[in-house]
Amino acid sequence: MPSCSLDPSNWNHIRNIRLSDKNFHTPNAIDVLLGCELFPHLLRDGIIHGEKGQPSAFNSIFGYVLIGKVDNSIQSNPQSMISCYTSIEPSLAVCLEKFWEIEQVPHKVHHSPEDILCEKIYSQSFTRNESGRFAVPLPFINSEPTLGDTYPIALKRFKLQESRLLKDPTHYQAYKDFMQDYLDSGHMIPISTPISKEVLDNYYFIPHHSVWNTGKIRVVFDGSQKGPRGISLNQTLCAGPKLQNDVREILLNFRVHAVAFVTDIVKMFRQILVLPEHTRYQNILWRFSENDPVKNLLSENSCIWS
Repeated sequence: MPSCSLDPSNWNHIRNIRLSDKNFHTPNAIDVLLGCELFPHLLRDGIIHGEKGQPSAFNSIFGYVLIGKVDNSIQSNPQSMISCYTSIEPSLAVCLEKFWEIEQVPHKVHHSPEDILCEKIYSQSFTRNESGRFAVPLPFINSEPTLGDTYPIALKRFKLQESRLLKDPTHYQAYKDFMQDYLDSGHMIPISTPISKEVLDNYYFIPHHSVWNTGKIRVVFDGSQKGPRGISLNQTLCAGPKLQNDVREILLNFRVHAVAFVTDIVKMFRQILVLPEHTRYQNILWRFSENDPVKNLLSENSCIWS
């Protein structure tokens, strides 16, 4: 759309073609805007070029459209356009304030209702024994769940895992060493008395498998395995709030002191016990040889499932 009236009387190259807009040379209001992503799809074969200072005619589905720079206008003085670009920048004080906001560690933590419930359960129910070890409840969202008989599922997964381990003696030995250490540390105990079928629905057998990486083994206890009623142990528990320190706080501490010590506390979470009334949700099936009967090992410490 031209910004001023044009004189097309000398544009001989467009006299015998059908134009999409017969009043193209007169300024007018714009009816519709089409994006550049549509423009290539509107064009057809055929371009007619004019002389210098005359627009070229492009064939389109609407007819020929004129595109190009025009030198001859009716007005003696060509129009000029002045563009003014203004950039408004915040003051130095505002910029400095935003800089410190980025560096500032937030202190206000917003907890969800489930996080509040989880902390309430722990604060009202935890105990401490004579040796100083803490004993905590499992933080059930509602009441203690009935998950169904999970023994067959855990037994099936154990035998599948055992058949894979028998094909890899190194992996199998590492798995047995882990389980033996679990027993020797007193973090789980064998249950000699069989559990009656009438109460199996009130117990949970946790399947387990291993992750083998660069010669090291990590045994994963799978609390996300669903029972016959379609519910897993993890689904009945509060996840709780994040307890780890914010990584920004940790990094800022390195700016304060000249020397930093880094250490790894081995089996720290396994030092926390689970209250006796909730250990029935932490049964593990295991045997050290395929010729031995499968035993039920009861874990008494917390944080074993994933």
